Amino acid sequence: MRIQDAPLRRTPSSAAARAFITEDRNVRIDSTAREAWLSRIFEFYPRDFLAKAPTLTGYVNRYRAVPIPEDFKIRIDSRTLTGRILTRSC
Repeated sequence: MRIQDAPLRRTPSSAAARAFITEDRNVRIDSTAREAWLSRIFEFYPRDFLAKAPTLTGYVNRYRAVPIPEDFKIRIDSRTLTGRILTRSC
């Protein structure tokens, strides 16, 4: 099979998911506030992630060495082109 004939995959491989999730810019934990800040990709494709786990926390924890506690509040970390952080709760 040639590369251009390969089917498109929206679901990342385990290695790619682990690499993405372990980067602080994509998943950031604030233990003091009991919050987990997730990349905006989790807001764009929630069905894809929730097809693999019942919650976003559950999905992210599949790839983390130290799991996010289920009672932490999940927030989306949205960055504009200027780098300003806009926050949105899930």
